[in-house]
Amino acid sequence: MVAGHQWCQVTPLVRRLLDDLTLRPAYVMNLSWDIIAWNPAADRLFTIAERQPQQRNMLWMLFADPELNQRLMEWQEQAPANPGQLST
Repeated sequence: MVAGHQWCQVTPLVRRLLDDLTLRPAYVMNLSWDIIAWNPAADRLFTIAERQPQQRNMLWMLFADPELNQRLMEWQEQAPANPGQLST
């Protein structure tokens, strides 16, 4: 798969669910961890809309974006566990 390619569709029902979750960050990822849909709360936290499509990969964002790491609480404790999720 090529970064920045969606490889799946977000249904109107899922889009509506994202829009209804106004106070909670919510997003949809594909199997490659690319964020393909998000709500405004998630955009405020992860600055998704500002990123190029190939930079909307959650793993890339978590491990390569120091500004995001500073915004996330308990980053140092949670980071070692995230790569293990790839094998599940």
